[in-house]
Amino acid sequence: MSSAQRRSTYRSSRRGPVLAGLLVALLAVPASPGQIIAASPLPAHASQLSRIGRPMSAGSPSSRGRIDGADLVGRKVGPAPFARAGVDRATGRLRATELAARRAASAQSPQVTLPAPPSPDPWQSSGAPAGVVTSPGVGGRQPLTGVEPADGSTAIGLDQAIEAVNGTIIIADRTGALLDNSAIATPDFFNLPEPSGGSAYQTFDASPRVAYDATLGRWFASEVSWDCATNTFAGDGAMFGHGHIEFAISDGVDALGHWTLGTITFNDALPDQPTFGMSSDKLAFTADVSALQAGGSPTDPGCLGGSSGGEALQIIDLAELAPGFTTWHAFAIAFPPQFVWLRPVLQQPVSSPDLRLIGAVSSSSPLDVVYVAATGSARANTIDGNLFDLSADGIVAPFLDPGQPTQPGPATIAAAVDARPTAEIWHDGLLAITSTYPCTPAGDTVVRDCVRIISLAEPSGYLEPTRYGDVLLGSNGLDEYQAAIAFTGSGVLHAVYTASSDTIAPSGYAQYHGRYDPWLAWSDPGLVVAGSAAYAGTRWGDYSMAGQDPQDPSRIWVSPEYTTDSGAWATSFSSISTSQGAGFSSVDPIRLIDSRRGIGLAGPLTAGISRLIHLPLSGPTSVVAVAGNLTVTNATAGGFVTLSPDPSSTNSSINFRAGDTRANNVTIPLGPAGTLVATYHGAPGATAQLIFDAAGTYDQGSGDGFHPIDPVRVLDTRHGLGTGTFQANLAQSFVVAGTAGIPADATAISANLTVVGQTMGGFVAVTRDPTNTPQTSTLNFGLGDIRSNGLTVAIGAGGTVSAVYRAPGGTANLILDVTGYYGPAGTGLLFHPLNPGRYVDTRQPLGHGGYINGLTGSQGGIPRSVQVNGHYGVSIDAQAVTGNLTVVGQTAAGYVTVSNSSSALPQTSTINFPLGDIRANGVNVPVDDTGNLWFVVRATAGGNAQLIFDLTGYFEAPTP
Repeated sequence: MSSAQRRSTYRSSRRGPVLAGLLVALLAVPASPGQIIAASPLPAHASQLSRIGRPMSAGSPSSRGRIDGADLVGRKVGPAPFARAGVDRATGRLRATELAARRAASAQSPQVTLPAPPSPDPWQSSGAPAGVVTSPGVGGRQPLTGVEPADGSTAIGLDQAIEAVNGTIIIADRTGALLDNSAIATPDFFNLPEPSGGSAYQTFDASPRVAYDATLGRWFASEVSWDCATNTFAGDGAMFGHGHIEFAISDGVDALGHWTLGTITFNDALPDQPTFGMSSDKLAFTADVSALQAGGSPTDPGCLGGSSGGEALQIIDLAELAPGFTTWHAFAIAFPPQFVWLRPVLQQPVSSPDLRLIGAVSSSSPLDVVYVAATGSARANTIDGNLFDLSADGIVAPFLDPGQPTQPGPATIAAAVDARPTAEIWHDGLLAITSTYPCTPAGDTVVRDCVRIISLAEPSGYLEPTRYGDVLLGSNGLDEYQAAIAFTGSGVLHAVYTASSDTIAPSGYAQYHGRYDPWLAWSDPGLVVAGSAAYAGTRWGDYSMAGQDPQDPSRIWVSPEYTTDSGAWATSFSSISTSQGAGFSSVDPIRLIDSRRGIGLAGPLTAGISRLIHLPLSGPTSVVAVAGNLTVTNATAGGFVTLSPDPSSTNSSINFRAGDTRANNVTIPLGPAGTLVATYHGAPGATAQLIFDAAGTYDQGSGDGFHPIDPVRVLDTRHGLGTGTFQANLAQSFVVAGTAGIPADATAISANLTVVGQTMGGFVAVTRDPTNTPQTSTLNFGLGDIRSNGLTVAIGAGGTVSAVYRAPGGTANLILDVTGYYGPAGTGLLFHPLNPGRYVDTRQPLGHGGYINGLTGSQGGIPRSVQVNGHYGVSIDAQAVTGNLTVVGQTAAGYVTVSNSSSALPQTSTINFPLGDIRANGVNVPVDDTGNLWFVVRATAGGNAQLIFDLTGYFEAPTP
């Protein structure tokens, strides 16, 4: 029987009367420490799937981990209780009377009476553009089977996206095109067993979720499944059936590669609406547990229909979930029926060890907002934490049930939404929660469905947070509901939701909140995808999830729900960005970091220890990246330095030997508030001094555009091109604007500088104006060493730039190859920064999640290309990219040219290298008409070399 045949329409259980005495705990068999649960139905199945689209047979589920709700009521869950929650140390159960007792005491003691929590506030326009940039906007996604509701989630990896809805999981590239025909029925994705006879043995499933963790480089997915079989497992004693939390974790960045599957099984209980969230060391699952019972109905297949039994929480150490995991230790706690909608918080990106959860407590009416924090290790059985009732403590108002939204045709969308939180995200100290809430929008006279977004500020996850803001997004005449939220890497918070009215069919809309804006200030709504007809179904959905782009710090990815012409629901796979690109503002080179003198960084870098750097830049709200020259000196051991906005990045920005002074051009995106992180990768205890000279910044909304050109040589003092040989300590100027295709009104150039034939070691400084005693440097070198370095430099009076060779004496020849120019304002391409990421490494096939660039193996003399556009965060319309080129493993001295040309005999060079030294150089380089970069190695005596290329950004024409 096909997966479509074995499925039926699923309605998630709404909460009815509490079943007295039902408390489902999450420990099956006592173990010390914690509990070991099998990671899959069979040992063979637990290893790996060879291909997601081609699942192995599931076989007998006899080794699934089991949870017996009847047997485990009151079982102790561990020695470390959640103190604030009122955990009974003898039983490990949460005392259901704890919060009621606190409220009663508060009411009787005026001295401790807390003020009522403030109500949510209506949003105000930030003045930001009403529209949003969407790409690729692939519409028409519908499930393989006629399953409702949507319950959709979207996650984005390095070069792939996964969209999960009830019935279907889709794996696509960044353009929305399916990869390897990967539209997979959800039961097949989780390798659910085929029915073995009779409806009791069918396996039903629902509520898929998916996320990508850029820190670990792995995908996570989960869902709920259930059967109505009795005594399926030897001695399990199930009277009505089993519920299962199914989860899958990829072994790496490739969503089409190997995954490992895990199952948590409940006897006679359904773990409804399972959710998961992560900290830097823990993975947590929660579910709304309800009893299974005999019977059912046409909308409750088989054995569903029981009452709520509270919330189940299970915590697992991520260290035990390495690729191919087979078992793990679980720490679990059962929350009584008064607790509902407990949801682990997703971190974007994962960076904190604190595990956070958001839920509600129904010991009073309406539903109070509850915050849970947990720390410790599941394997070591040291999980501890606190629970806070944020509404009782006067921090945020309770959840309120909204009405049913209107639409054309039928008066309402039946059973559409309730008050439950639909998404919970933590980013850089802010926790955002969204739900649907009743409000009367400005200018309206009718109570509508509105999107509520609570933001909590946290000193740490273990302490009670404070209210940062509580806003209601609503528009006159519209019902707005079922929001997904996500932060961009730069801290912009997006809300994507469904909106409808008596004249507007259910459609996808988006609004965003700038990182530095007041909390109530949001952009005007922008249409993402328009619906076509009234929704003809009965269930719109219970949640929606959006994903942060791990490469593009200005972009999120969503699949908003809308209606087709037939009245069915569909989703639109889209990315949303507030960035229109940044222009360049050049400066005469200025030293921002010199650890030798305590400028920007106090003292040298120590290997293995990351250092946060706050660049002294004005306008941190608009500066998104900086260009300049990075120098390492006085290194006690060889290695490399990573300069990045991401503390987890390990890409190289500069390579060096012990004792050598080495410089490299960089274009680096900035983290929030103009920060960078520097990490020295070298021998333990080694130190190195760091210097950075800025040549300019990339600013949102201002600055000059970039004009890439075919690399052209404007200076070669060996042949008298531009000027003659440089004498030590004597600056010379040479013309760049108004020649070689560079217009007279150009304001700056990007280029590659090479020194050759020097008679003494020293350095060269390239500046806008001539100076014999520069305060910055561009290129450091020893005697007899041909060295290159990229640069960006402002153009001075008369269209010239200047250079000076600093040495005790002697002469040197300089070569300058221009790759592009900036200006004037209002023309040219704008810059889009990317988190530094390794895109080419010829030492190994480097897959970015489905796409293998094919540039592998050392080779000399033969041009080879790699497709850049449309991959790794680069736009399909990019015309140039920035990055860092590294040469390693060369068998002879030579040079490399990176360009948009397939010529085997290039007339310019990007990097020169000797034998036996790892060399790197930053580049601004155009791509060819098909979005390719070309690499050619030219080495003596037929030699070859290995190449590494790390992307840091791209240039694209402004959006009209």
